Amino acid sequence: MTVTILTLCGLCSALTACSSNENTPETDNNPLATQLNGCWWSQHDVGGTVTVDGGTTKTYAKKLLVCRFGADGKAEWMKLLLDKDGGIVKAYGAITTYDEDGKVLNEMPDILHYTSTADGAITMQMQTASALPGLPNSWQLKYQNGIISGTDDGTAYELTPATAQMEKILTLYSREVWLAENDADLSGANGDYDALLAPDLAGVKYEIIRDTAMWKFDILSNVYSAMTLDHDIAAELEKMRNEAEKPLDLTKRSARSAGMTRSTYDPKVAWIPSGFRYVDYTYESVDEQGNPVTLSSRVCWGVMMGAGNHYFEFRPCDLVLCGRSTIADDLQAPTKDGSIETLLLQGDRVLILPDYQGFGASKDRVHPYINHDLCARHCIDALKAGYKVFADRCGFPLHPDWKFYLIGDSQGGANMLATQKWIDTHGDFAERWRFQYSYCAVGPYSPRITFEKYFEQKVLDYPVVMPLTLKAMFAAYPDILGKWKEDDFYSETYLQHKSDIDLMISSKEFSANTINSVIFQMFPHTGETGIKPGEQIYMTDILNPEVCDMSSEKCKALFQCFERNDLTKGWTPTHPIHLYHDKGDTYVSYANSEAVVEAFPDMATLKEPDRVFADHLKTCVFWMLSVAFGQW
Repeated sequence: MTVTILTLCGLCSALTACSSNENTPETDNNPLATQLNGCWWSQHDVGGTVTVDGGTTKTYAKKLLVCRFGADGKAEWMKLLLDKDGGIVKAYGAITTYDEDGKVLNEMPDILHYTSTADGAITMQMQTASALPGLPNSWQLKYQNGIISGTDDGTAYELTPATAQMEKILTLYSREVWLAENDADLSGANGDYDALLAPDLAGVKYEIIRDTAMWKFDILSNVYSAMTLDHDIAAELEKMRNEAEKPLDLTKRSARSAGMTRSTYDPKVAWIPSGFRYVDYTYESVDEQGNPVTLSSRVCWGVMMGAGNHYFEFRPCDLVLCGRSTIADDLQAPTKDGSIETLLLQGDRVLILPDYQGFGASKDRVHPYINHDLCARHCIDALKAGYKVFADRCGFPLHPDWKFYLIGDSQGGANMLATQKWIDTHGDFAERWRFQYSYCAVGPYSPRITFEKYFEQKVLDYPVVMPLTLKAMFAAYPDILGKWKEDDFYSETYLQHKSDIDLMISSKEFSANTINSVIFQMFPHTGETGIKPGEQIYMTDILNPEVCDMSSEKCKALFQCFERNDLTKGWTPTHPIHLYHDKGDTYVSYANSEAVVEAFPDMATLKEPDRVFADHLKTCVFWMLSVAFGQW
């Protein structure tokens, strides 16, 4: 299995990497110099026990053999015994390794030479007896048909050329050997940066939920699985109804009952990661009423994957806080591996992805949908704790010239603009954290404008937004909405189905698309003109007609809540705002982005997808591609 993974790593990089077997002049006594020049390797799933320093006996599960030949007849050799996870149990020899800037970290002395003959015979000769403990003073290899064969401890092996990516992994193993032998620490310290951020980090606490590393392919698979989960909706709802009818256990609130009751390419990085390290953590923040609440978030950065679960870290260049788009299923939260925004991670950045209240560690809470100020507070607290997690657990500090950015799409776009509002209105926080700008896509920056457009168009393409919004507003603003019950804002027809939708929302086990499909089935509108059956419903299908009347008391109260979350008012940006939106968006009106540009003409810019008339989801995809490829 490990051989397959390592081989895949090499194959992935082969598209861009050049062969390490460069053409070099042959020498008179070494006719195979041209063919041999470069790094060769093999890996074997063979196990056993070995005595390590101090006389301790340890078990190993794999053997890694590496040989680097030079055109001048010099060579380097390394044999590693690895545990089942790919960690080094014992090392023999080493090869010259480099740091992340390409500088020589440990250069092997000139103690191993080789000679060859035209028939493929290779003689390895130690220049100093026992210079490399565990290796003989001389031994024979054979080159034939592009493969080097030999024996080690009586076992035959074959060395093949290493791709540039594979050679980097092999030298990282050698670096680990050097660090252990020299008791060295490459992590350094953030020095003045940590001192500068000390006031913001004072008192910040976190607890680790999970610390792991994944291959890129595994990440994509997890996201795809979360997005394509099938449900037997009828059976699951029936089970939820039965559970909801049981007496409430006051000693342990259930999740359902609780939920219902309430750039361009940066030359600073010169490597491409084959995987990423994810650290999920909990942190402290406040809820709608200012009470303490424990939330969860993820911080992640690029690594180079080795054998098994073993990985090697590099120094990231920048810090990015990313807001995720609207979800209803907890499996699509960042700490549950299902957030599509996870795919935006690149090797040059530390990415922080908050779950938001209502998901992850706070799954039993009402999600504060379009409660921008509260979500901004949650994001700032996640940023502080996430930075501290990274500083405490990563082997390298951020690049000395690191910068900080905000990115997000849909709900996450609005939350990131709200986070910029917080940053730009809190003294010199932006300067301490080196904040540069926000890059936000298709966000409901003005809930007032968003709902005005809904009332104007009279139909909804994404109906789950209505119950999500009303639940969040009733939880946040009892001073405005406390004279009514949530049910007072729904139509009589919707109230007949509301308990089922509430169960689906509070369970956090159904995606937004699944809930939308159920709502579409409630209101089929088959054969009607002006509406797409199975894809749209009328506003009045869900809302009490009185709520859709802008002159009514209920509508005015609802819009009073929206005004408290209007990001086009009440602040003056001091850093650039870059927006991405398309006029074809029917989920979140393009007028939202226009309003931001109109309010802040000196700071805000607005870009549309090139030569494409895109809806909400397509615009999110185009924005994600621009982020993933560094075009922001």
